[in-house]
Amino acid sequence: MISPQDTTQVALPAEQCGHALIIEDDELIAASIEAEVRDLGFGSVGVARNEREAVIFASQQQPQLITVDARLEEGSGVSAVLAICAERALPVIVVTGNPFQVTLPGVVTLGKPFSSAAFRAAYEQAKSRPFSAALVQ
Repeated sequence: MISPQDTTQVALPAEQCGHALIIEDDELIAASIEAEVRDLGFGSVGVARNEREAVIFASQQQPQLITVDARLEEGSGVSAVLAICAERALPVIVVTGNPFQVTLPGVVTLGKPFSSAAFRAAYEQAKSRPFSAALVQ
């Protein structure tokens, strides 16, 4: 888990990273995450407010990064990630108010609130160990 106070410096990519998918039902938090993702170099960002939207967006956009809140008002962020990562492994960051309740083994978790440095560190960790639904059996 990355703590919100982590101040590790991480080099930012020089080129565009592709598409990122944010699964978050709180508009303010989604906007904050989108700013962080764009700072990492992602040129395209989709925001899904529920499980169904997330799965549809992922099938259409083929994201290179997923950030997800485990608890959504409609559906489950965990279920969305399991469906999306069933066929290919992806970097996943679970951004949550309670990181100790995350039920996806091996994913990077980031507690809310978080700093930019902590978000960048979480991204680097997630990128180095993509999540596959095959890990959950």
